[in-house]
This record gives sequence, structure tokens and C-alpha cells, in this order.
Amino acid sequence: MKNNILKSILILTLISFIGLQSCEKAKLNIDENDLLKFENDNEFNNELLKVISMNTSELKGYEESKGYKSFGRTCDEVYADIDFEDFKSHEELVSYINSVSDYLQIVEDEGELYVEPKFDNNIFRYLMNEDKMYAIGNRVYKGIENYTISSDIEHIEILKVIDETNYEQYMQNSHLLFSPVKVQTITDNYNKDLGHICGLYGGKFDDDRADNGSNRTKIEHEITVEYRFDDFIGYYTNVYGRALVRPYKKTLGIWYFCSRTISCDFKIAVGIKNIENNTWSREFDYYSRIVSDSKIEFIFLNRNYGGHLPVDFIHFDGYDSWGDTPSTGKAELQCHTELF
Repeated sequence: MKNNILKSILILTLISFIGLQSCEKAKLNIDENDLLKFENDNEFNNELLKVISMNTSELKGYEESKGYKSFGRTCDEVYADIDFEDFKSHEELVSYINSVSDYLQIVEDEGELYVEPKFDNNIFRYLMNEDKMYAIGNRVYKGIENYTISSDIEHIEILKVIDETNYEQYMQNSHLLFSPVKVQTITDNYNKDLGHICGLYGGKFDDDRADNGSNRTKIEHEITVEYRFDDFIGYYTNVYGRALVRPYKKTLGIWYFCSRTISCDFKIAVGIKNIENNTWSREFDYYSRIVSDSKIEFIFLNRNYGGHLPVDFIHFDGYDSWGDTPSTGKAELQCHTELF
């Protein structure tokens, strides 16, 4: 009798678990194009907040449990398979990266070379399929190096053929909306106090590096303004704030990602203009964490606004942040620290 009761409990537990797994999986709607489809912005942003802060093993387990593999994880895994110390020359390393150029690239920053996964600075990379696409409502979005391009679902075939080599010939297509994904410079005089804006590109980006020989710790944060369209509400503006701490090693003249025990502490103040009444407000965000991984990444700002707002309606007012690893000193970002 006792065994039968225990067996029944076990069966009910398994059924409940399977049911929960099925419900969870159903929340990520994957269509015949292997697109992740989200009902609305709220559902999309909730998923974005979840995946962007996961470490490497968490992300892999999560995606596998949902039955999909993102373009971002594919690139990360190609990167992780490389033993950079095995290369004998700079030319050999460059040649190998070029051979997997669909997933990795060499970029230059302030005169130095880095190996990076494709779309490493695009916060949507873990929601993109192999074609770098995802869907929100009845619109499909595609990422390329400098833009997010969207269309209604009926014109998905146009999106499929657009890439970095031919996108300019589609920029006047009335079915497509192009939105820059990189930080923008000032275009309008909306800033409340030019002397109070922190960072570059109209107060939307800053970074710092701490070096110790062939080791580096880098910290950065940025604000991205993205434009979207909906058939019912028309144009609207999404704003995301992204922060990152990452350790590097250098070999053969090129910096590459490595794993370390990473700690960070972020204090961030953002100024936001209310376009309707011409007033400014300030929002604060705080974040700290310690992990053993190749990065700490998180989103500190996630807002949407009606209309096609000017990029200057938002900027950093101040910050007092640092990232650290055992291999270097602290990389620090400081501006108007009196706000904290």
C-alpha cells in the first residue's frame, strides 16, 4: 500500500514537472522559420532581461530546455572552442578567424586588435535565430552590423536577403524600417545641461581599461535608442541601457576573451526628458555581482515611449562604477559621483 502511494506521488510529480516544462516551452513560440515569436514588446523585453544576464552554462541549459539555439550562443561556442595559445604566429591566428568569419571577427579599437563574436555589442543576439531574426507581434526584425531592420511578416523574404553588403539598396524600401543599433551622436538641442552630460556620443557611452602586462579588464556601459513600428500605435521608441565587465588576455598582438573571477559595482544615473511638458527627470540604477565567467553583462534601462523621439532625450547624468578581476587592478568609470 505504502509503495503504491509513493508510486502515485512520484507519477503525479513527474506529470506536473512535464506539464510545467511544456508550459515554459510554449512561452517561446518558434515558427517554421525557426523564429522566436513574441506577442508584444513586454514579452520580448522580459525574455531579453532574462537571457542577457545568464552566464555561459546557464544560457546553454536554458536554450536547450526551450528547444532553440540563438545566433549569439552559436558565436560564443565557436569562440570558446579556440585555444588561442596554440597559434604560432599573428598571421596564423588572423587566418583562422577569417575562416570562421560568419561567427567571429577581428575589430580595431583605439589602435588595438580584438577577437570578438559577431554581434557581440548587440543586446538582442541571444534572441536571434541563425538568420539573425526574431518576431514581435506581426513584425519581423533582422540584425545587421549597424542596423536593426524590420518589416511586417508578409515581407520576411526581403529581410532574409539583406546583409551588410547590400542593405543600402533597401534603405528606401517603404516596407522596411531601419533603426541604428550603435550609440548615436547629438542631433538636437534637447540636453538639459551640456556640462552635466557624462561620456561620449551625447552622453550615451563610456568605457575604461585596467591593464597588467598581457591581462586586461574592461568596463563599459551604453544607452541605445531604437525605433520600432506597430500597425496599431505607429512609431515608438525603445531605450536600452547595457553594462559590461570583461577580462582579456593578449597573444600575438591580439586581445581575446578569457574566464576569470569577475566582480563589479555599478551606480548609474540617467537623465530623461519628458517631451510633452519639457521637463527632465533622473533615474538611478544599482548593480553588483561576483561570478566566475568570461563576462558580467546586464541591462540597467528598459523603456519604451510613443512616437519617434529625438536621440537627445536621454543621457548619462552620472556614474560611479568599477569592474575587477584578480589579474588586474580595477577598471573604473566615474562622472558626477556626488549624485550617489
